[in-house]
Amino acid sequence: MKRLLSGMQPTGSGRLHLGNYEGALKPWIALQGKYEMYCFIADWHALTTMAGSSDSIADQSREVALDYLSAGLDPNQVAIFRQSAVPQHAEQQKEKTKTTEQHNKRKEKKQKKKHKKT
Repeated sequence: MKRLLSGMQPTGSGRLHLGNYEGALKPWIALQGKYEMYCFIADWHALTTMAGSSDSIADQSREVALDYLSAGLDPNQVAIFRQSAVPQHAEQQKEKTKTTEQHNKRKEKKQKKKHKKT
């Protein structure tokens, strides 16, 4: 069985909107049972847009979980979890950041060499 991993971040109100439902949640509901599904609540991603109100992210994450369930995601068929509950998410981002920084340093070095030649 194929796997599907996807998530949505809490919005400022905590409740998902019609775009979330039509664009992601509705297709997820149709795919449950056909895929091994992991639907997460992207609470760490929410820190980028809700940094000033980070205290409410936990409450808003619960609201998203309720929206997932009330829309029809079946927890017997779909794993629903908070991104922050899986430490590997942060580890993966750390590695990705290191790789990007290394790539950018190499690129910058090449550009400096190129400018010296001209």
